[in-house]
Amino acid sequence: MKLTTMYHIQALTFDFWWTLFRYPAEEQADEIRVQRLVKGLAGHGFCVSLEKVRMALAACRKRTMEKQYNQGLDLTPPEQIGWILNYLGLPVREAVIENLLVPYTTVLFEVPPVLMEDARELLHGLAKDYRLGLICNTGTSPGSTLRHFLRKEGILTCFSYLLFSNEVGIAKPNPKVFEMVLRALEIKDPGQAVHIGDDPRSDINGAKQVGMKAIWFNSRGLDSEITVRADATIKGLKEIKALAFIHRNKGPEG
Repeated sequence: MKLTTMYHIQALTFDFWWTLFRYPAEEQADEIRVQRLVKGLAGHGFCVSLEKVRMALAACRKRTMEKQYNQGLDLTPPEQIGWILNYLGLPVREAVIENLLVPYTTVLFEVPPVLMEDARELLHGLAKDYRLGLICNTGTSPGSTLRHFLRKEGILTCFSYLLFSNEVGIAKPNPKVFEMVLRALEIKDPGQAVHIGDDPRSDINGAKQVGMKAIWFNSRGLDSEITVRADATIKGLKEIKALAFIHRNKGPEG
C-alpha cells in the first residue's frame, strides 16, 4: 500500500502487542499467573482459591485498561498486585508485593510471545532510513521483560527510543506519551512521524491528537467504533514497505 501523502517522514513508532508481537497463548499465560499468585499468597499464609484469584486478575486487567484509556495513566505491576490484594480483602503489604512481583511479571518466559510475520525484515530495513521508536502499554509484563524478547528476536537495536508505560507512569492514548517519544527522536514537527498500532483508541486516536500520521494495523479484522480516521489501514506489516524510500531525502529534517 503506497501512502502517497506521507512526504518528509523522518520517524516511525510502533506499538508492541499485536503489532510487532502477537500472543496466542494469552489464556494459558493468565492461568499460569493465577497459579503463581495462589502459590505466592499461600507462602505468606493466605489461602485463596484459584477462582477468586482468576476473578481478581480479570478485574485488575479491566481496571488497568480503564485507567489507561480514560486517564492516560498506567497501573504498574506493583500497583496491580496491590490492587489484587485489596480486591481479595488481603492486607496490602510491601513484602508481599515484592515477593509476588517476579512470578507475576515473568510469565512470558514460560509462554513467550510470537514475532509478527515480516517484522524483523521490515524493522531492519526501516532503521536504515528512519528513526524508530516503540510505544508500549505494558500491562502485566513490564519493559524489563519485553526488552528480553526484542533482544532475542534481534530487533532491539533497530529502535532509537523505547517507551514502556510502567517505566514512565503514563500510557497511550495520553498525548504526553507521544510527545515524549517525539522529543526523544528529535522530531520537531509531529507531522513528520508515523505511528503504527492495532488499537484505534490508544494508538490511532492518541497519535492523531498530537498531529502524527497514524496507520491502523488491523491484522485481526476488528471493527472500530472510533471516529478518528487513520491515514491508512493495513493487514500485514509488509504493506509498510512502501514508506521505506518515499522522498526520504527531501524536505527539512525534523
